[in-house]
Amino acid sequence: ISDTAFIGKTEDGIPVAAAIGDNQASFLGSVEDPESSILLNVGTSGQISVIGDPEKGVGAIEARPFLEDSYLLVGCSLCGGRSYALLEKFFRDVCAMCGCEIPSAYPFMDRAMENFAPDTCTLAVSTKFDGSREDPNERGSITGIDTHNLTPENLMYGYMKGIATELYDMYRGVASEGEVKKLVGSGNAVRVNPMLRTIFSELFGAPLTAPDCKEEAAQGAAKFAQLCLQKTGL
Repeated sequence: ISDTAFIGKTEDGIPVAAAIGDNQASFLGSVEDPESSILLNVGTSGQISVIGDPEKGVGAIEARPFLEDSYLLVGCSLCGGRSYALLEKFFRDVCAMCGCEIPSAYPFMDRAMENFAPDTCTLAVSTKFDGSREDPNERGSITGIDTHNLTPENLMYGYMKGIATELYDMYRGVASEGEVKKLVGSGNAVRVNPMLRTIFSELFGAPLTAPDCKEEAAQGAAKFAQLCLQKTGL
């Protein structure tokens, strides 16, 4: 960071820092310890970000410049939280077919998950319904169906496990063997879904925390400007 990070001053003489990428700002605004944290973001899509070796930025992983000489390794799924939204719409469509219109199926889905035992689910769901960045023609799937397990609860859990597994598989491609880092989750799908948070924690082997601030990118941009001031003394 140098004085070139500033693009000018306001009329009151306040220095204005240059913008950084939305992903970089979100990472900076979400994690307290960037060097040892994994950021999971699940909104419409899904995203995993971790500081690492830029040479590992191949295939599904993209290396993006971060602070100083560091890089973020970023993996993006195309149908993260949206896949669960598709399932919610399916449940609403079934209700409508039976003559019962409901504004949202989410409250019913949340209650169904409260007492669900994950170890009873034998369905496997791939949530790549919009393909992947490596293969746009790839599609999602539901496998392992038998005459007993095709239930709403198993579908809900399978979808959430599919969302988490796609991001976890990306992380395994860049992580060192046995590496354990702090796990931070952001995005509405993570904030409002306790079961999804539990699935992420179990897959990564670490407790998942959420930042207090819900506007992570805005907070990260402010933190970047503060770092610039500290480095340059302007």
